[in-house]
Amino acid sequence: MPGRQLIMTFPVTATSHTLADYRARGGYQALPKALAMAPQDVTKEVTAAGLLGHGGAAFPVGRKWAVVRLDDGQPHFLCCNADEGEPGTFKDRWILEHAPHLLIESMLIAAHALQVRHAFVYIRGEFDLPYRRLAGAIEEAYDGGLLGKGVLGAAFDCDINVIRGAGSYVCGEASGLLASVEGKRGYPRNRPPRLTVKGLRSRVRLSAREVPVRRLRRDRRRQEAQMHHPRRRLDQSADGGRMRVAHLRQAIARKRRIVDRIGRHDRHRRRHVHGAAPPGDAALLPP
Repeated sequence: MPGRQLIMTFPVTATSHTLADYRARGGYQALPKALAMAPQDVTKEVTAAGLLGHGGAAFPVGRKWAVVRLDDGQPHFLCCNADEGEPGTFKDRWILEHAPHLLIESMLIAAHALQVRHAFVYIRGEFDLPYRRLAGAIEEAYDGGLLGKGVLGAAFDCDINVIRGAGSYVCGEASGLLASVEGKRGYPRNRPPRLTVKGLRSRVRLSAREVPVRRLRRDRRRQEAQMHHPRRRLDQSADGGRMRVAHLRQAIARKRRIVDRIGRHDRHRRRHVHGAAPPGDAALLPP
């Protein structure tokens, strides 16, 4: 089935990444329409359009946005994954180099729908030109009233910050990316809770509907098993210090027995190789 080209539809020139050229191509026309709508209506419009994510699973974007609760009284953050660490991939790099305002406008529409005040772009550290193009585009957007307080005169404020990664491949995963943004080790974390419940610098917000009863029972059994684990009892006992020392002594003694056993076997093997042959193997040795 033939596809329709949606992004790379213009000739690349020395100024195609600027705000003037983007406006000449019809840029920033969808943003005023979105700002005139209620956030829930923007999400419904995206759902009706059938927009799919490009993360590999083709997950519907509208369904992902609908999970975020807009009336929870908590700050919402929007993080754009521009790490693109997969070998041979370049679609994000092309957008950042030649159409950075396309990304900014898209993020502003998503920020309005999700009631986001602060947004982030996590960009790959090796992307030097894309970073400079994006940083210049954000500066143009601030000067043009497209970012900051009162975007296009509406009651909507949004700031976008660019964060450069340190070359970690695992930061392409969403939770590892958020950990890197927070200044921690970029390492994925277990789920649940989902990132829409416990995301960037946010507190855990769980309800009975989001945590099944069977999971609560399983966690309780796991906690009880940990409380009765021998190592756990050592830490909680009154003379835990002496017991830990005894435990370490036992471990050292076991290690010494293993090493002595290996040493005896090695000495026995060297004696047979360099000394007299064992019975029954004399015929195998040369005269």
